[in-house]
Amino acid sequence: MLSHIPSSMRATCWGFKNYLYIMNQLDLLVENYFTESFETSDLLRLVEQVMEEQPNQSLTACEQAKPKEAGKRFEWVVVYKARERAKAAPLSDDKYMCAANSWAQQPYPKEDSGVTLGDLADKAIDKALESGAITMKDLAQADMQRMGEQNPFNDENRKAIEIKTDIVFGDKTISVKLSGDVQGQSSEAFSTVQQMNNVFTEVFDNWEAINKKIDEKVLEQVKKDLEKTFAKMKRIGKQARLTPSRVKTLVLKDLKSSEPKKRAKAKKRYDALLAAQIIDQQGEILVQALNQATWEENHRQYMNDAINKLLDFDEDLRRTLTDEVLTGRRMFAHAPGAASEYILSPEHFFVLAPEVKGYSNSIDIFSKAMKVDVRPKSGRRIEGTTIGVKPAYRFDLKRKAVGEAIEYFAALKKANEAEQAALGLK
Repeated sequence: MLSHIPSSMRATCWGFKNYLYIMNQLDLLVENYFTESFETSDLLRLVEQVMEEQPNQSLTACEQAKPKEAGKRFEWVVVYKARERAKAAPLSDDKYMCAANSWAQQPYPKEDSGVTLGDLADKAIDKALESGAITMKDLAQADMQRMGEQNPFNDENRKAIEIKTDIVFGDKTISVKLSGDVQGQSSEAFSTVQQMNNVFTEVFDNWEAINKKIDEKVLEQVKKDLEKTFAKMKRIGKQARLTPSRVKTLVLKDLKSSEPKKRAKAKKRYDALLAAQIIDQQGEILVQALNQATWEENHRQYMNDAINKLLDFDEDLRRTLTDEVLTGRRMFAHAPGAASEYILSPEHFFVLAPEVKGYSNSIDIFSKAMKVDVRPKSGRRIEGTTIGVKPAYRFDLKRKAVGEAIEYFAALKKANEAEQAALGLK
């Protein structure tokens, strides 16, 4: 019977899980309606009827389906658009179907922006192809990175975390970023210290291997400062604290919630903190050592400055840490495919693979743009509840800062070329 259906209509369904649904419905229709007088036009009309009904149901399901975050949906849309560009067969995932039929048409960043996730994915793919690092053959093998969360540093006692790679184009691992500011990484003290220690040790070993000229006394002081900073990071990272705003929300909103479960959970938290004399009945924090606002006032800027001072000692330190934050090359060394080799966004395509042309430029840009900040990470346990926070070390890439870094190095390159030309070297 399919021979009577136009190939374009068959292709629309082919490869998706709703194909089976449509075929089952066609079988029922043919059984019920097929007679000697049944014409091909009647079959086409019935096919159109089934296809009009089922996609509407699928679209509604896709709008409500997880992931709901635009950034996560964008990853699937990029995979869909890449395979479509390369004329590759569609994937069979429900999420792939949603990317094709719904998420690609989702407006971003606002409903009235006039730009969709599909538009942004097309721009990102254009950038990837223009770089020369990605080919149509790579796009034809576009897929999600399906290896899942991994234990950092292959430590089975540590909770598995998200890897750096979001999607793959063939054997190329890619981190996908939507337009806007990007959080390169956010980790608590223990993980950040381990990561930074690995980076600094690697750099010091490299300096020794190449006999880099450096003042030994100065280097020794840097190593002492490093140990002091790491020790403080771990010490102040052990204690969970409370943010005044979260406690106020607990007292003024959660305890009065119309939802019984939410109200009961809030009551349990409130009673525990009250019994421990950490807060009073109005929600004021009584123990200042557990007040996150007080901690930030006393320690936040100090820790930011201490880390930046260490990184500014030599550009090798900041560049290597930047590489690690973006790629996870050392944290996930035990898990091939987890570290990202490229960053793809609607505005840029950056190379993070050291052996590929463009890597040094990417690290130059991100090293200059990336800023560290100590911020609270929620969901930490305090007095048997998970209302507490602990310090997390965030490495952010603001869109404006990245743009300024790109302009800075472009101007520097232009000036160098002009100088070489004036000296007759070019």
